Order: sequence, then structure tokens, then C-alpha cells
Amino acid sequence: MLHADFAMIDDHEIVHILGSDNRVKVSEISPFIQQWAIENNGRFRPGYYVLRILEAFVAGGHASLWYANRLLLALVSALALYAGLRVILRPIPTAVVTLLFFSGPQNEIWTRLGPAETYGVPLVLTGFAWIAVHLGRHKWQPTRLFPGLTILLLAGFVKESFIPVLPAVLVFIYIVMPLMVSSVIPGRPRFRFLDVLILLLLVTGVGMQVWLTVRMLNASGLHDFHLAESPLRLFPYAIKLMLERYSRDTLWFVPVIAGLAGFLLRNSQVRKEPSWRADVMKATALLAAGGFLILVPQGLVYGNSAFAGRYFTPGNLFSVFAAALGLYLCSKNAVERGHIKLQSIVAGMLIAVTVFKLFGTYREANAAALSTHKFQTKLAEIIALKTQHPDLPLLFYSVNVYDREPLISVASFLAARLPNPEKPFLNPFDWKARADSVTTRALAKLISEESLEGDEFFAKISDFDGGSQCIAVIFSGFNENVRCPHLIRLSEL
Repeated sequence: MLHADFAMIDDHEIVHILGSDNRVKVSEISPFIQQWAIENNGRFRPGYYVLRILEAFVAGGHASLWYANRLLLALVSALALYAGLRVILRPIPTAVVTLLFFSGPQNEIWTRLGPAETYGVPLVLTGFAWIAVHLGRHKWQPTRLFPGLTILLLAGFVKESFIPVLPAVLVFIYIVMPLMVSSVIPGRPRFRFLDVLILLLLVTGVGMQVWLTVRMLNASGLHDFHLAESPLRLFPYAIKLMLERYSRDTLWFVPVIAGLAGFLLRNSQVRKEPSWRADVMKATALLAAGGFLILVPQGLVYGNSAFAGRYFTPGNLFSVFAAALGLYLCSKNAVERGHIKLQSIVAGMLIAVTVFKLFGTYREANAAALSTHKFQTKLAEIIALKTQHPDLPLLFYSVNVYDREPLISVASFLAARLPNPEKPFLNPFDWKARADSVTTRALAKLISEESLEGDEFFAKISDFDGGSQCIAVIFSGFNENVRCPHLIRLSEL
């Protein structure tokens, strides 16, 4: 992974920020933040670009430093999660659940440079750690938890999917816990004026994030596109898919079942006491409340998207919450030899599934690294051809609307690396004829406009006068009418 290079997908933003001199100067940081933080594509994630530009300033064009920082952020996340879980678990179960967090397809956020989750997850887990440690000391007042809650608020500025995290935490701490865990937070918590003020500030901050997200979406003209497939209609499917994937990747239900079964395995004398039934009901209610507060927002945010990789974050925190609760119940009931043996078996199963998934992550990271080198080799071929034939225009050829990001990516790389950069042309094609959904029709409209009218990446096709003298870069399909003597196929990547 540390030997990987910049990839075609997502990483062109890094190259675009770095520019032709392959670095960001101190004097450029503030202008770049002002330029990049406000997007025109319906997204609201200013914190992502602030951190992106700062990282570009530190790492420059050294891909190995970017990947090394991903490992550092993963380590920070693991340490923060471990610190938070130690409040309720012993060292070994804590280490097991911490390891479990890295089981699943969302691990691509640590092996790729593009995902905003790479910045958001360490913030969320650091905020959780602060909150958990202080709750463990019975310091539940908002004034005590303010630093941790503020970090969760900041995570919402990194990516929209993290906005629901803070409201969910506030509901869990000040509504669910007083009802279920009154030993930590009193059933009727009393707030001082400063506590109320802090809560109002946090709620206002979340409200501002939601308002700005909706406003940016409306301003971009993509509001109807994003809501064409109703998240509410697809919500049950999203929840089902998440639970299936989290179950397969983490076996979170194993410690939960073992923890609840531990109550039944107690000796008959203990089971005669009514308190064990109340404990079972509280544990079940906590699991249901945590699952609702974590999975429902995730399902609503991504309900109209295809779940894959990074999009399982931050919903995968449900697996951590459930496994931690289950192991806590196991340790609470582990008073007999058989119970301790059961806890060991559960921990062994969780370690086994995580190690198996981590091997998968390792293989995927190696394959992705190899893919980056293949892409950079093709890119070098284009640059060499263009350098040898500076008068020949570049013609990008595509028949697939999903090529839009690769098209923009290669144009960005070439703009930064060509000795005398010029905008490529994008072949005219009736992309709309192949569009069969709301998503593809929206992409077809964008790519058609880029070809016909040009933009910051492409020249207007009407200005193309290369005739049969050009350099063609093939992204998908091929038309014999393209008579360029020089052809480079990126469709093979």
C-alpha cells in the first residue's frame, strides 16, 4: 500500500490542488480553502477540503506520505476507540472489539486517498472516547462533555453522512441513558444555565449543517436528481442490506446472543430473582435504541445509493456498539468457569472473522496499488505522445456516462503534468440515448454539456479541427470514425 501511486478515481483532486509545481505554498492555503470549500455540485463538506488542503501542504506530491497518513489516521482511530471501550470492558475484550471495527469493506477508507471518511472517522471516535471516559466518571453534564460533542459537530462538516452522529449521541446520552442506565445519569438530569446554552449551541450547529446541506443541493439544481428515488421508500432495503453485511463481516450478533444467554445460564437461585429479567429487558432496549440511532440516519442518507465500501461508514459503528454490549454482558455473567469459557469462544470467533476480512483488505489494497501503477504508466504514455507531437490535439472518446469521473480525472492529471497543458476535446456522442434511469440521464446531461460547451476541463468540440491528426484516448467503446493515428486505451484498466 505504501508503494501505491495516485489513482485515477478521486486522486485527481489532489493533483488539481497541487498544480504543476506539485506543492501547496503557505500563501496558497487560505485562497485554496476559499476556492474549494464551497462546492457547486450540491455537496456540503467544507471541513473535508480544509483538511485536504492542509494535508496537501504537508505531503505535497509524495503519494507514499499520503498513504502513510492513512495508516496514521487508522491508528489514531483504533487508539481512540480502545480508550472509549475501556470504560466498560477489560483490556482483551476491548482489543477484540477495536479489531472488529476494521472488519469489512469500509476498510477502503484506509487504503485509498479519496474518501472523506478517512478524516471523519478519527474525529468521531475521538469525540466518543472523550464522552465515554467522562461518562465513566459520572461527569455527564454538557459542560463536561463539550469538547467531545464539539468534535462530533466538526465531523459533520467533513461529510454529510456524519451530521446525524451528534444528534444521535445527544438523544442516547440525555434520553436513553437516564431511562436505562440511571446509575450513570440520573433519571431526571438537572441542567444549569451553561449546560442549556451549550446544548442550544450544539443543536443550532447541527441545524445549520442540515440547512446548508439542503441549500447547497437546491442551488446546484440537483435536488430533484438526489430525491428522485425516495430515501423513505428505499429505507427498508437499506436497513436490510446494512444488517446483512454487518452481520456477515463482524458476527456482532454472536456476543449479543452469548451475553443475553448468560442470564439464562445463571444458577437457578439467581434466576429466581426478578432483577435478571429487568437486566435482559434493559440490554435489549439499549441494543434497539443504539441500532435505531445509528442505522436509521445511515439508511436515510444513503437510502437512494448503492451501498459499497466507504458508504458502510459510519453505520458500522453499530457492529462495535452491539459487540461491546454483548461482551460487557458476557463479562458481567462470567462468574463461573463455563461462562468464562463461553466468553473466550465468542472472542475467538470475532478475532477469526476479523483476521479473515483483514486478509481480504490486504489483497484488495495490493490490487489497488497495482492498478495505480498501471494507470500512471498509461498517463505517462499520453504525456510522452503529447510532448512528441505538441501540435496534435487530444481527443477523449467515451460512450459510457459512468466515464465522467475518469474523464475529468485524466484531464486534471494532464493539466498538472503536461509541459504546455491544453484542454482535451470530448467526442460528441448521444449519451442520453443510452440513459435508462434518473442517475444516468443526469450524468448524460452533464457530460453532453461538457462536450458541446466546454468547461474548466474540456474545450468545446466545435473548436476541434484536428481532423485525422490527433491523439485519441479511449475510455470506453470505439468508433471507426475516430481516425487519430495515435490511440491509447484506458478502457483496459
